[in-house]
Amino acid sequence: MRARQRHLNPRDAGAYAAFDSRFGFALSDGDAISTWEDRTNNNKDATNTGSVRPIYKTGIMAGNPVVRFESSASDFLAVDTITASKVSLFAVLSSTQTGPNHICIQWGTSTTANNNQFHLWIVSSKYGCFYRDNTNTDKGLTAANNKTNNPTVLSTVFDSTARFFENGVAGTTQSTSGTLNQSSAKIGLGSRVGTSGAAAEPLYFNGDMAQMVIVGSAIDAPLRRRLEQSAGYSFKIACS
Repeated sequence: MRARQRHLNPRDAGAYAAFDSRFGFALSDGDAISTWEDRTNNNKDATNTGSVRPIYKTGIMAGNPVVRFESSASDFLAVDTITASKVSLFAVLSSTQTGPNHICIQWGTSTTANNNQFHLWIVSSKYGCFYRDNTNTDKGLTAANNKTNNPTVLSTVFDSTARFFENGVAGTTQSTSGTLNQSSAKIGLGSRVGTSGAAAEPLYFNGDMAQMVIVGSAIDAPLRRRLEQSAGYSFKIACS
């Protein structure tokens, strides 16, 4: 059983999109990234064709390459849209910032930076997840115990209750009322979605990403643990 858990293909978990810095790049150290290939069969590549892009760095996380973001308003990767009112997000990353409100990965509307969003973020030197409904009301916030600057496996699940885990250890769980009510939500890696107020708020990631998995449903605990353990094994991060 343990051997099977070590190598779980995100496609087998019903992933909407999945990204892994070890695969899909024909780049050299320091090259700018235009496309981070989706490893599912859904063709949801993360892209940025602008002049400021994240860069490809080799030999960083357990000897593996990473996608490095440098906290710029233009330094992010956009994925396609998803229709779902429940979501599970997974990330393997290491941040070099302390917050507040820096976005690791966001699922939300394309027309506003405030309403209808659910994301992994960094605040007060801690990882957490955040939910804001379509009336701009904060519905859930969970924070981890550990600080940033270390390679970490993060996961969060939302299905009217926000649940957050760091290296498999649960943070605070908060019940919520209402739903995201998303009909066409966008996904962004390294930045929030939308542009409203962007210049005034530091909502851009600074650090390294190694793996991202987006599932358009609230997965159960056994599958969540398998994904966490698989990611931890790949990047030599101990997960409970």
